[in-house]
Amino acid sequence: MISLAFHNLFRHKARTILSLLGIVLGVAAIIVMVAVIDGIQDEIVTALSQLQGVQVLEADSMGPMFSQIDESYTSKLESIQGVRVAVPTIMGLVKNIDGETVPLSMSRVMVYGMDISRQSKTRGETIVAEITKGEELVAGEKGKLMLGEAVAEDYSKFVGSSIKVNGKRFKVKGIFKMNSPLMETTIVLPIDEARNLLDFPEGKVSMYNLDLVNPEEDKKVAKLINFRYGDELDAASSSQFSGEIESLLGDLRLVVFLVAAIAAIVAGIGIINTMLMSVLERFREIGALKAVGWTNYDVMKMIILESIMIGFIGAIAGVILGYAAAEAAKGILGLTLLVTPMLVAEALAFAIAIGLVAGLYPAFVASKMDPVEALTAE
Repeated sequence: MISLAFHNLFRHKARTILSLLGIVLGVAAIIVMVAVIDGIQDEIVTALSQLQGVQVLEADSMGPMFSQIDESYTSKLESIQGVRVAVPTIMGLVKNIDGETVPLSMSRVMVYGMDISRQSKTRGETIVAEITKGEELVAGEKGKLMLGEAVAEDYSKFVGSSIKVNGKRFKVKGIFKMNSPLMETTIVLPIDEARNLLDFPEGKVSMYNLDLVNPEEDKKVAKLINFRYGDELDAASSSQFSGEIESLLGDLRLVVFLVAAIAAIVAGIGIINTMLMSVLERFREIGALKAVGWTNYDVMKMIILESIMIGFIGAIAGVILGYAAAEAAKGILGLTLLVTPMLVAEALAFAIAIGLVAGLYPAFVASKMDPVEALTAE
């Protein structure tokens, strides 16, 4: 029966190929779009796993880029029991480097300005994990910055070279490496330099990184800050912050999957049409099969097998195309894409399920054919 079902698919090659094409494009879209989200999530979680302590943002802000906190909270946060040092930071996106507009992409170059004197008193990791060339910034320096390896490579910069960021010229003092490539598209500056570079409001900062007396009490300290300043601030431990980001990206992943799946669902409608046309064209043949002993179940099984095969073949081709497209996007656009075995399995299962569901109605129609009427039909 399997060989017969497979043979039936290619009686009308053009029609079958068009049905396959819809599944292929739908599955490829799922692979690429979800791989982008999975890649971003992996990079962010990897980066956050290197940080310790508590992060404090403006209440109800969407993230550091949209947060503005009054700088007077520095002393207030350091008065909280369990907090050693509160390090104010400013974050923002770079508009242009050396007069060239920075392209809008997932790997957009970011400015990270921090209070160097306060940061030097902390015991935990900062955004800079390892200086590979040059030296770290020191308090009081002007006109100097550090570059992530990705920025240094993209713009051919080295220690001692000059770089113009948002129209202001700096000297590269150090180049750093991170375990997360996402964070290597970062420029680190003293907080005052970052404020001027980004035209950030005076007396405001994007967020605080808190170094704690006992890192194991991070959730307790975050809870205390939220209790005291919950209307103005939103504090979260690194693990909580990572969990919130994962949850947000998980929801976004589901939305992206569903949007991409619409293409595959439309392809499923195409499969229904293909199988119905096939059933009607094989009216007498199906009648002959039933006349020689095939049951309604046998006929249904044959039609459903044909439909599942379309879904399966389309899924395999879609995974291959999606993976190739993901690799191309990774190389050309510099995006971080993560094609996991789970994602491939989800895409395959979805496409096969579309094929199965799309074949049910045509199979039911075929199974209800009267063999006598079919054989006598002209």
